[in-house]
Amino acid sequence: MVAFAEIFLTKATKDFLHGRSADTLAQIALGGWRFLQDSQPDRVDVEVFNPEIDSEGWYAPVTVLRTSLSERPFIVDSLREFLHNEGLSIEHLIYPVMQVERDESGEITSLRSSKDGESRESFVHREVSRIMDTDVRESLRREASRRLHDVIRVADDFHPMVDAVNSTVVELAECVGSLPELREELEEVLAFLRWLRDGAFVFLGCRKYDIVELDGSPTIVVRAESGLGVLRNEAESAFAEPVPVSEAEPGIRDLLMEGPHLIITKTNTRSTVHRLARMDYIGIKKFSSDGKVVGEHRFIGLFTSRAYGEDAHQIPILRRKLRVILEGVDAQEGSHDYKEINTMPKEELFLSSADEIAADIRTVLTSYHTGDVHVTLREDPLCRGVSAMAILPRERFSGEVRQAIEEALIQRFQAELLNYYLALGEGDQARLHFYLAARADGENDDDPAVRYAFFIEEAEAMAERLGALYLEIEQAGPRDFGAEEAVRMSVFQYMVGNTDWSMVRFDNAEVLQTSGDVYVPVPYDFDWTGFMSARYARLDERMGIRNVRQRMYRGFCRPTFDFSTVYSQFVDIRADLEALYTGQEGLDEDNARDAVQYLDDFYEDIESPQRARDRLERDCRGM
Repeated sequence: MVAFAEIFLTKATKDFLHGRSADTLAQIALGGWRFLQDSQPDRVDVEVFNPEIDSEGWYAPVTVLRTSLSERPFIVDSLREFLHNEGLSIEHLIYPVMQVERDESGEITSLRSSKDGESRESFVHREVSRIMDTDVRESLRREASRRLHDVIRVADDFHPMVDAVNSTVVELAECVGSLPELREELEEVLAFLRWLRDGAFVFLGCRKYDIVELDGSPTIVVRAESGLGVLRNEAESAFAEPVPVSEAEPGIRDLLMEGPHLIITKTNTRSTVHRLARMDYIGIKKFSSDGKVVGEHRFIGLFTSRAYGEDAHQIPILRRKLRVILEGVDAQEGSHDYKEINTMPKEELFLSSADEIAADIRTVLTSYHTGDVHVTLREDPLCRGVSAMAILPRERFSGEVRQAIEEALIQRFQAELLNYYLALGEGDQARLHFYLAARADGENDDDPAVRYAFFIEEAEAMAERLGALYLEIEQAGPRDFGAEEAVRMSVFQYMVGNTDWSMVRFDNAEVLQTSGDVYVPVPYDFDWTGFMSARYARLDERMGIRNVRQRMYRGFCRPTFDFSTVYSQFVDIRADLEALYTGQEGLDEDNARDAVQYLDDFYEDIESPQRARDRLERDCRGM
C-alpha cells in the first residue's frame, strides 16, 4: 500500500496535491490500491463513481474513472479522445505504470515503479465533470471498457499486422513478374505499402477477402482467421457468410471487380483507438496468375503526421498521380501552376484519382481574376462521402462565409464534416476544401428522439408580468442600484454557483424599474453554473477557481449593509427551492439529490455568521 501511494502521488500534478487535504489524498490512494488489488493484468478493469464520504472516504464535485490493465500503447490517448467526445472536461489525470508481481491467486506480492519489464501494469485515475445520472455513469464504464479491449487487440496484433503487410508485399512482388502489363502500377503499390509500414500509418485492423466460385457464381467471403486488431472478430463482417458479387453493393462491386488496384477511402465508423476519427481504409486487390481479381487485402487505421507532413512528390502513389497531372496541364517545376497543384490538400490527393484531381486543378487555374464563385462536388466511389471545393474572390472570404458554406453542405447532404482545408495562394482567390461523410453509427437527423428543454422568458414579457418597466441598459456602476437589490442578485448568483455574469456590463443580467423608481437587477441565463454543471461549461482562468461547482462571491463590497436581511429572504424560500428539484418531472433521483445537496452547502454558508463573512461579505469586489 505504501509503495503504491508513493508511486501514485509522485505522478500527481501540483494542482491535484495542493487542492486536497492529506486525509483526502490518503483516501484516494487507498481506494486506488484496493481497486488495483482486485484487478488482474490479463483483463480490463474499469470503474466509474462519484466520490462520497460514506463510500470512498472523500468528496469532490467530480466523477472518477479508474482503469487497470497490463501496459500497452494508446491507453491514455484513447480514453482522452473518448471522454472529450462525450463533452467531459478532464480535470485531473494520474497515470503510473508499475512493475507488479502477483502470486498464483492474483494477490500483489511486490510493486515498484517501472519503465521496463514483463509484468508492467498501468493504472489510470481520471477526474472529469461530475455525472449525476447512474445510467450515464454505467454507460461510460461499459464504453471505456469496450475501447480498452480494442486497445488490447490492436496492441497485441501489431506485429501480426506488420507481417500481413510484408506477406502482401511478397505476394504483389510475385504478380509484378507474372503480370508485366501491371508492372508500373503494382511497383508503386508495393512502394506505398512499404511507406505505410515504415511509419506513415497506425495499423488498427486487417482482414483478407477471397472471391471464390460458389454454385457457378463469383462470391465474396472473408478468409477464416485472417482478422486482426479491431477486425479480429470476423463474424461482424458483412462477408462472414458468402455473398455473391452480383448481390454486393454497387459501389463495392464496381471497385472490387473493375476499379483501381489500390483503394484508399474512409470507413463508415470512427476509430476507438488512439484518435477519434474516421479510419483510413487501404484495399489492395489480389490477382491470380492470369491477372484475374481473386480477392482483397484490407488494412484500416490512421495516417500519421508523417503522412500529412511529407511532400506529396515524395510519397508513393501521390507522386505518380502528380506526375500525370503536371504533364496534363504542362506545368513546369517552380511555376505558378506548379505551386497551385502543391496547395491541394493531402487528404484530397489520397482519396481522389489523377483524373479527378486534374479536373479540380483546371477549375482552379481557370478561376483566376474572376469575381465568380465556383463549387465542385464529387462523390466517394463507395458512396460514403462527398468532396466539395469552393473557390471565391479572396476579398469575399471570411470566417462567417466559411461557416455558412459548411452549414449549407452539412444540411444538403445530411452529413458530418470530417475535414476542412483553406488555401490562400499567391493569387486573388480563396479555395476551400471540405470532405463530408454520412453520419457514423447510423446517426440521422430524422431519427425520433426525446429531448427535455426549457425556455427562457423574454425580458419584456417578464417586466410586463411583474408590472415593471424593462430598461435596455448596456453599462452601469455598482451605486446605480439599491444595496438590497444588488446584494440579493449577488447572493443568488453565489447560490447557483455562477461566475459568468456582471452588473456593470450586464452580462447575463437584465434590469427592471419598479413603480417606486427602484432599479432591480435580474439574473438571466445560468447554464454555466455549478447548479447545472454542464459538460460544456468553461472557467475563466482569472477567477482562480478549479471547477464550475466551486462557488465564488462576485458582488461588490458594502461594509455598512446588513447582509442578514437578504440571507433571511433566502431562508424563507428554502423549502420552495428544494421542491423545484425533488418534484421536477424528467429529473432523475441522483440529479435531484445532488441539487439539494448543493443548496444545503449554500445554506450552511449563509446560516453561519463566520462563514458568511469569510466567503461572501469580505470576499467581495471593491467599489
